[in-house]
Amino acid sequence: MPVLANLPHHATSLGALLLFALLGVLTGLAATTFIKGLHWVEGVFDRIRNPYVRHASGMLLVGLMIYGLFQAFGHYYVEGVGYATIQDVLLSGHKSVADCRLSGI
Repeated sequence: MPVLANLPHHATSLGALLLFALLGVLTGLAATTFIKGLHWVEGVFDRIRNPYVRHASGMLLVGLMIYGLFQAFGHYYVEGVGYATIQDVLLSGHKSVADCRLSGI
C-alpha cells in the first residue's frame, strides 16, 4: 500500500480533486460493467432449461475461476467475505497482490 503521508499535496488541491473525480468515473464505469455482465450471465443461465445442467455448469464455471486464480496468484482468494485475504496482504508487508504471488503467499 502506498504511504500517503509522503505525498506533497493536500486533499483539497485541484490536482487531487481531479484525481478523485477520475477515480469516481472509473469506479462508476467498472460498477456498470459488472452489473451488466452479471445480468448477461444470468440471462445465459436462464436459457438452460434443465436445472441439473444449469447448476453443474455454474459450479464448473466457479471451479474454473478458482483454478485460474490459483494458477495466476498462487492463492484462491475466495474464502469467506475477503477479510482473510485483506489481513494476509496487510500483515505480510507486501504492497500488492503481485508481491504476494512472488513470495508464495
